Amino acid sequence: MGTYLLKRRLRHVRSLKIRNLFVGQKNSQELIWFPSYFIVIENDRGQTLYVSELQHGSLYSVQFNELPLQNSPLTHFTLRLVAEFPRWLSSLSDERLWFDFRTYKVDLNQVKHINPDDIMETSNTLILELVDGEYVLPNISTLAAPNASINPHKRSTSSIKIKRSFTFNSILKLNKILEYTSQVKEESRQISDKVERQIEDKHKTHQWLITHLKDYNHQLQLRVQKKQSDLQKVSSFVERFSESEENDSKPHPLNDYYGNTYPNLIQSRNVLENLRAKKLAQLIEAFQATDLFRARSGFVTLDRVLPNSSSSLYDRLTLDLLNKEELLKIAITGSEVTKRKTSTCLGYYTLFYFDDKQHHSTIYG
Repeated sequence: MGTYLLKRRLRHVRSLKIRNLFVGQKNSQELIWFPSYFIVIENDRGQTLYVSELQHGSLYSVQFNELPLQNSPLTHFTLRLVAEFPRWLSSLSDERLWFDFRTYKVDLNQVKHINPDDIMETSNTLILELVDGEYVLPNISTLAAPNASINPHKRSTSSIKIKRSFTFNSILKLNKILEYTSQVKEESRQISDKVERQIEDKHKTHQWLITHLKDYNHQLQLRVQKKQSDLQKVSSFVERFSESEENDSKPHPLNDYYGNTYPNLIQSRNVLENLRAKKLAQLIEAFQATDLFRARSGFVTLDRVLPNSSSSLYDRLTLDLLNKEELLKIAITGSEVTKRKTSTCLGYYTLFYFDDKQHHSTIYG
């Protein structure tokens, strides 16, 4: 079977005995008897795993039978034997006092096997009953019980010789028993191997997690170091930039900047004016034949070009003021033809109005 299943564990303990109970001074015949006992099982961290019921032992032995199955797979634990202090030795007769009578540090892998008839030479001996026999702590000295010398009455042996033989049924039963035993051992071996593999796989999983966590921690440390170095570089660059700004005490004069930019602005303005003048000429050429430029019913007047005159189209073009009352009268009492012509002229008028407005806003700011 696997080594894991062969190890002794706390769950294998079935009962406990305390032999040769001794209380008092060494080489003294006066013994103190305690009324009751109970045991406490603790792990190495001091956590309580089991507390037994009260047991009333004799002067020399106390036994705790049929302990419940302990699910803890420990091999090292602490066993404390707690005894009740006799009331006749205490001044407080109405109160039960308890104290740790003995404390045992147990390692189940180091215990020593004994026979039931062996004699214990050590006082307050702890005996553990496991599934495969009784064991004591390694520092306990034992003495094997001598064989009793019994001389039975000797009789004359019979002269009849008995010849032993096996029948076929007995051999068949023995064969079946051996086959069943081999099958049980094989199944036990397979189950043990399976448990061992599961335990090893679980251990490997934990090792894998620990390894990857260490790698991830190392990567995080490298990232932190890189970010710290980048932060130092940025800080040094900011310091050098601040020093260069402080040392640069010659600001660029605004007049130089404006003097370099002003010719470009004048040139851009002239180009824009030429484009708008071209647009206005195209509008006049497109709508001059309409009713918009008629002397009586129109809304726009274009002066003729005089000799030696350098006036622009905007100066020669005049937008007449609209008569609201006349327009309302046409809208109410005028014919459909007159309404349509008036609406068309007003639409054309808005084109010249917005173009002239943009021109003046550009000139006068």
